[in-house]
Amino acid sequence: QVADVNLAFDNEKEIRIFFERGVLTKKRYDCVQQIRYHKTMKRMYSEEKLDEKKLANLLQERKRLGDLIQKKDEERIAYVNPFPRALQAFVTFETETGFIKAFS
Repeated sequence: QVADVNLAFDNEKEIRIFFERGVLTKKRYDCVQQIRYHKTMKRMYSEEKLDEKKLANLLQERKRLGDLIQKKDEERIAYVNPFPRALQAFVTFETETGFIKAFS
């Protein structure tokens, strides 16, 4: 008897887009954390300690990264095949006897 079946699909480009999006998302997260840090420092230690130019650059970078993430999402949606082609099937049998019967 068959215990499990896993299919391998021809979706390498979609996976690559997800990885690229993940890198951008990580960069955006880091940028947001820096923005939070600067705003916290401003709140705790007054406006004198805040570098407004650096904060403006961080806000601009966050927007830029958000736009790039949106483009990756649009690229993936445009590329995704609603009916991907299965390339391989990985079949796991409950027993070795089941495997032998299936292939004899």
